[in-house]
This record gives sequence, structure tokens and C-alpha cells, in this order.
Amino acid sequence: EWLVRNAALWMYPNDPNVPTYAKRRLVPFSEAVPFKHSWLGLHKMLRSFVPDVMEQVDPGPANTVFPLNRPGGKWRVVSPICYEGTIAALCRKMVYADGHKRADIIANLSNDGWFVCPWTQAQTGSTEQSQHLSHYVFRAVENRVPVVRAVNTGISASVDSSGRIVAEVA
Repeated sequence: EWLVRNAALWMYPNDPNVPTYAKRRLVPFSEAVPFKHSWLGLHKMLRSFVPDVMEQVDPGPANTVFPLNRPGGKWRVVSPICYEGTIAALCRKMVYADGHKRADIIANLSNDGWFVCPWTQAQTGSTEQSQHLSHYVFRAVENRVPVVRAVNTGISASVDSSGRIVAEVA
């Protein structure tokens, strides 16, 4: 059986060892309809309400720390995917383990394309994109690490560890 996951890859040129992080907290009724493995009949009934184009994915097995080699040393990077950054406890577990900091920066990859006006497809007149960014301001402060966000149809930004938005690209 194939596993389908929403994942981030960390690649270096000419390096065959590619660390990956697969999203652990899936969006209910979008990325994952409940009861897939425990109550198949109910799962199928609930799945009938979700459009077929919304492929169902499996959660990842563990948090991953990506190594970023740079001239001054190595940075340790964790990468919550999309709405995972709204879950404070999950981000804390990514940054800290056994009371010790295991990451120096949070790099968020998001798709805010579903925050659009359904009848015009415009991305204006809505507060969801700025609200999604504001969650990462809190994650930076809570974990005392800077955050960078790369968002295809939202607000890409960098936030320092004090929660100040240093730069943003709408």
C-alpha cells in the first residue's frame, strides 16, 4: 500500500540522503477524513461528503530537524507545514525535546490559496491570511526562535524571535 503524504524535503546538491518531514497534523475533512483505519463504514460515508479532488493523505511518523550548513556553523531548522503553525504544542515539540532546544529557526511552508473569495477568486477582503501569519508571530515568541514563511498565495514573511515582522511579501 502506498502512503501519500504532505511533506517537505531538504536537498543538497549531489547528496543522495534527503531528509524529509511529513505533516503530522492533517486538516480534518480536507487532508484526512476520520476513521480511515478504525471504522471503515463510517469513514466511507463521511468521505462521500468530501470532493474526490481532495486527496487524502497519511500523517508523518516523526518530527524532523533539517541541518542548514552555513559559513558560521550549522543551523537546525524545523518546518511545520501550513496550519500546523496554529498548534502551539506541536511547534513546541518540534523546537524542544526533553527540555533542550533542538532547533534554531522555524521555516513554514504554507498554501493559503483556500483563503479566497469563492465567487470572484480574489484574495482580498479577507483577514485569514494575516491571521495565519499572526500565529507564527506567537510561535516565534513562545519558542524564542525566528520564523520564515514561504506561502504560495498568502503572506510570505520573516519574524524575529521577539515576534517582530521584519519583512513580508504579500
